[in-house]
Amino acid sequence: MDDTSWEQMMPGPKAPGGPIGPLTSHQFALSTVAAPAAVWAALTDGNLTRRYLLRSGPDDPPTFLTWQLRATPGGTTVRLQIDEIEGSTDEDAEDTWLPVLAALRAMLDPAPSQAPSQAEPATGEQSGPTSTAPIV
Repeated sequence: MDDTSWEQMMPGPKAPGGPIGPLTSHQFALSTVAAPAAVWAALTDGNLTRRYLLRSGPDDPPTFLTWQLRATPGGTTVRLQIDEIEGSTDEDAEDTWLPVLAALRAMLDPAPSQAPSQAEPATGEQSGPTSTAPIV
């Protein structure tokens, strides 16, 4: 076997002006009550992604997104991995991507209805003793 290095045998991708540098990765996760099919639609339907996903400019470095969905008993866990060629700091990534995930969750998990809670009467005054114990 000769002294040929892996880099010589498998040259990395090249960007205009030179090789692409190492990737910087950031990972985030959220849980939603939405079913995986609804999450998938929100991630792949252009009419929906416009409601929460950022647009990049022509001079922005490439950013690669990997979405992973896992069905859970209460809905779906969504994991997002961001790989950037010109990496940002963790704080910059949080400033950029946490609002995106918050907007995605808001779209998938609409605010609960304004139904009266069990602790309050639906109308008028409630008379008699109250208890927070569950009814069995």
